[in-house]
Amino acid sequence: MKPLKAGDLRYRVVIQRKQSGRDPTGAPLPATWRDVGRAWCDIRFISSSSVIATAQDKTVSVYLLTLRKRSDVSIGDRVLSGGTAYHVLSIDNSMPDRMLLRTQTDVIDDQYSDRRAVSA
Repeated sequence: MKPLKAGDLRYRVVIQRKQSGRDPTGAPLPATWRDVGRAWCDIRFISSSSVIATAQDKTVSVYLLTLRKRSDVSIGDRVLSGGTAYHVLSIDNSMPDRMLLRTQTDVIDDQYSDRRAVSA
């Protein structure tokens, strides 16, 4: 595999991790996404599938993200690019100059809401 060049990584992304905390009284606060860092990456579509559950049609897409090696990315993090959140499922660090992230996005199409909006 050829070495990475700057032009190979075309998308500027934000890496986030879900963190929870406690309020001043010690009660747990809801988890929120916090920025871990920014990076350049390449995003490549792998596959897509549709799942129907109850009244919702959910489309799940798998993408492969290529980034320069870094130590602040973990499984469970998410990568934001252009309004899309890519959830990190697995990490491949076997190459000397890059890491590959297998990620998933999902879009829920609530058909009930669509029908209700049209009839209103």
